[in-house]
Amino acid sequence: MLQTSRGPLQCRVLDLSANGAKLSLMAVLTVGQAVTLVVSGMGTLRGAVVGEANGVFEVSFAAAPAVPSAPLVPA
Repeated sequence: MLQTSRGPLQCRVLDLSANGAKLSLMAVLTVGQAVTLVVSGMGTLRGAVVGEANGVFEVSFAAAPAVPSAPLVPA
């Protein structure tokens, strides 16, 4: 399911990676529109629409916040 500011939309995930997804859906979305993809068993992925062609939308996910790494301790 794709959550938008206008409510939830049913969609089909055609491709999914850590950086984004290609989604097929019958809706009008605009480039730059914020969306949240809800994937059963994976959780929610926030991002924005970055492209569209023939009803297939490309979504780029927001970068995860940087996690400070622990200092290396010699063995």
